Amino acid sequence: MEIIRESAHRMLAYVEAVRRQGYALSVAEFNAYAEQWDQKVTNVGTPSELARTLSEMASGITSFYGSGRTQVESMLNYLVRVRWLTRLDNRVDITPLGKAVLREANAPLPDSDVSSTVEVIIDPNNPFAYAQLMGRIGGFDRCMIVDPYLDQDQLLTLATFPTVTRILTSNRNAKSRKPVFAIVLGSAPHLEVRMAAEKELHDRIVIPAEGGALMLGSSLNSITRRFGVATTLEESSSRLIRAHYDSLWDQASTVEREHGRPESGLTSVVSPGMSNADSESAPITAASADGK
Repeated sequence: MEIIRESAHRMLAYVEAVRRQGYALSVAEFNAYAEQWDQKVTNVGTPSELARTLSEMASGITSFYGSGRTQVESMLNYLVRVRWLTRLDNRVDITPLGKAVLREANAPLPDSDVSSTVEVIIDPNNPFAYAQLMGRIGGFDRCMIVDPYLDQDQLLTLATFPTVTRILTSNRNAKSRKPVFAIVLGSAPHLEVRMAAEKELHDRIVIPAEGGALMLGSSLNSITRRFGVATTLEESSSRLIRAHYDSLWDQASTVEREHGRPESGLTSVVSPGMSNADSESAPITAASADGK
């Protein structure tokens, strides 16, 4: 929705530009620019051509407005009336409200939400849905995952992706979850997990360091049970989301990793007949204490 016309935008920008240079704009100077901000165009046709042009213009105005007189408010009166400018002692200045409107008018337009696209359909009846989603997450260069209901099974899977460097979850059932998380983190030095207040986290989202964030329709621990979608958000929304969750991350408590666990605590599961290339992207589980 347009909140300011181009002509009003131009005049606010003009007043603010002059003010920044320390010049107090007079009413006459304002009106001179408002009434003819561009070069004048002079009709050099013959008198008969000029008369015909004026007649056509008058006819058009009459057909649009009717035969009655119509008076248009001056630009200065309009901008003063909406309190974007002040007029005092024959001088014109911009108000704080006018500056706010000008900043908004000068700001780049946000990308359309229409560019958000559904990339993965999470269908519990599709045995490959989980693998497709994990493949999408693994394709990010570096990312943070936000999931208030993350459990140890999902953490075990995500810990195998070197591109997943941060996980933000809620402090729900923290007493029972933290010890298990600490064990997993002991074998995943690239990964950090933090817990935020439960009331602060509602979304399930994958936030890459750059580019569009991936909004998940359900938590990772329910993907095999509930229908949902994974949607890539457009750039401007992703920037706001990234800033918001970076702030929550800074305030969240860190889950300390349990040291002393063997480096081989996370091992690849390779099916018979699987190639080496396939094994590099295979899911990984935690090895048991006896190596089975």
